[in-house]
Amino acid sequence: MIDKRPWESVKSRSYFADVLGNLKHHIQKEFDLSPIDIPVKNPPVSVRFGRMGEGVNPNYQIETPTGQFRYAGSNHKPFHGSPTEGFEPENISESFTYFDVQKMMSQLKI
Repeated sequence: MIDKRPWESVKSRSYFADVLGNLKHHIQKEFDLSPIDIPVKNPPVSVRFGRMGEGVNPNYQIETPTGQFRYAGSNHKPFHGSPTEGFEPENISESFTYFDVQKMMSQLKI
């Protein structure tokens, strides 16, 4: 297993804000929750970050009860031609919730 954790090297609040935006999109699509309710209700939607990069803009995968969706970290758009195919399990992180990503963003010292 790869031991890299490039998401811990991200220095940009806007990167995490865009990850949260895509998480919010999938949560609202599946559960019709308001942004205020998301952290409180903690729906079963999570994000897993790619382990292959250097921590500038890691690719990521959002997992919902109805599927998985890959995004390019550089522009937060669906990943290439196959956005619903998952990354190889050994190439992505453990799962993080919406609240976890909010915490990552708030802990940036910028």
